[in-house]
Amino acid sequence: MMTADGKEYVMQNQYPQQMMNLEVIRRVRLLEKEGVVRYIEVFHNPTSAPISTMVDLRTNFNGRFKDVVTDRGQANPTTLGKREQGVLVLPSNANQKALAYVVCSSRAGLKAEAISTQNQYNMTFHYQISV
Repeated sequence: MMTADGKEYVMQNQYPQQMMNLEVIRRVRLLEKEGVVRYIEVFHNPTSAPISTMVDLRTNFNGRFKDVVTDRGQANPTTLGKREQGVLVLPSNANQKALAYVVCSSRAGLKAEAISTQNQYNMTFHYQISV
């Protein structure tokens, strides 16, 4: 679906039973002025019982990357530090662009518990959530 103004895509999971009955909505918006794409995942628990689950947000790249550095300069992080908000993915060659991922604010109550990469082709942010 798309919002009425046509600026945001809204995608809802079709199979909530596969997400432990959590309803998940992804909102994707291109912020042209800033030159970024914003993804927001909204998790809703339609029951009265709390649900805890692990959520993985994975990004695949169209080629290998060279290094990953946090916004505070930590190389190849497996977690974000207390004041860190995201990572910069450095390209392996000059024809590729560096990519920046802001995954939380420095004061966020929920941060990625782990960050993993596989063969320098993808990156996964792991979150433990309770809804």
